[in-house]
Amino acid sequence: MKNIYLSISIVIFLFTLLSCQNKSTEKTTSGTGMEEPSDTPGYEGYAVRLPLDSAIDYIKRYGEVCRSKFDGQVPIKAFTIHSVDLFEAMGMPAGMRDSTVCKYKRVRAYLGINSHGTFKLMIVPVQELTGVTPADSAGRDTILQDDNGRYVLDLNAPCPATCDFASELYNASN
Repeated sequence: MKNIYLSISIVIFLFTLLSCQNKSTEKTTSGTGMEEPSDTPGYEGYAVRLPLDSAIDYIKRYGEVCRSKFDGQVPIKAFTIHSVDLFEAMGMPAGMRDSTVCKYKRVRAYLGINSHGTFKLMIVPVQELTGVTPADSAGRDTILQDDNGRYVLDLNAPCPATCDFASELYNASN
């Protein structure tokens, strides 16, 4: 059953990316004035760390593009992914997938677009809450922080540059 949900999530994600056509004519800079994490003071060598201000700019830009394509709506803003699903996808043996050893049991992957029109996927850990409201059961984003400031993880290798062109998933939208 988890494989079905994971497959459906991947298809929806790919559909969203293709629907937005990975094009943006906007060429403004982010609020930090720096687009790439490696250019950010204190973030040298941390290519996956993206300052929170830049992440917010990317997410806003993604929203603007989607609203222009989907009648003023942003159909998908993020995906919540369970750690055991990530472990399984990475081939971790079943006996080692015990998520009780993880500090966070889920991550949330936000969609964004940088000022160059490149799609971005940014992840944050999700803190579980013990409440009865739907918002509490979804958990809360945990913005990471170190001596250089608050940041998210930027998974910056989008398809098609990093795709398996022979994959039936990649070719499903053709």
